[in-house]
Amino acid sequence: MISYTGGSPYCYANSLHMCLQAAGSEPWVTPGLIEALGGMPFGAGFFQFDDHPMFLPSVPLTDPDHAVSQALWALGWACDETRSACAEEALQRLRAAVLPAQVGPLNNACLTYHPYHVHLAGVDHYVTVLNVAADSVQVHDPADYPFATLPLDDFMRAWQAEGINYGPHARPLAYVLRGHFRQVASLTHDEVLRRGLARLREALPASLTGPEAFSGPLAFQRAAAVIRD
Repeated sequence: MISYTGGSPYCYANSLHMCLQAAGSEPWVTPGLIEALGGMPFGAGFFQFDDHPMFLPSVPLTDPDHAVSQALWALGWACDETRSACAEEALQRLRAAVLPAQVGPLNNACLTYHPYHVHLAGVDHYVTVLNVAADSVQVHDPADYPFATLPLDDFMRAWQAEGINYGPHARPLAYVLRGHFRQVASLTHDEVLRRGLARLREALPASLTGPEAFSGPLAFQRAAAVIRD
């Protein structure tokens, strides 16, 4: 049985933690450590999207998709990662994947087991896939839904990630699948922290001055202007 991790907003860190735990990671590999190694809790970014502005308390060069890859590297782990061009190809890869697997970003509005899903259009989410049946998918959803079952059609619509925008530096976000998690380097806790801090020191000094993405003091100034207006 795959142990459940959830009950907090950090869906990408929690879903990755479940996959690593199932693959035999060390007990000190916690969701909090994954979150920190990914770089998301540090820095400030402001995005001037066409339809809405967005302020995030994280480096604008980082998003959950990049954070998962960065955390895996810092931990000395790897996985099989695919980004499919179409739904049929993505489903074939999911059925062939070594489970549990992490999928995301998903569009929360299509996760119909959530009672308020219709109000969550464009909100990104990550889950751990446990089983793929003929017409349904079973997942551990970190947002308080262990062993949730979703009709396959709804799952595929969510996995298309329509409306999810991570900014100008994002990789393709549709049908992202990570499975077959494995350790490729045996690192101590201190070695992992040193790798994570070294990568963070590279990201924090990034200076983005627009026209769409802003970092550092400019991010706070832009956010303050939006609030005043």
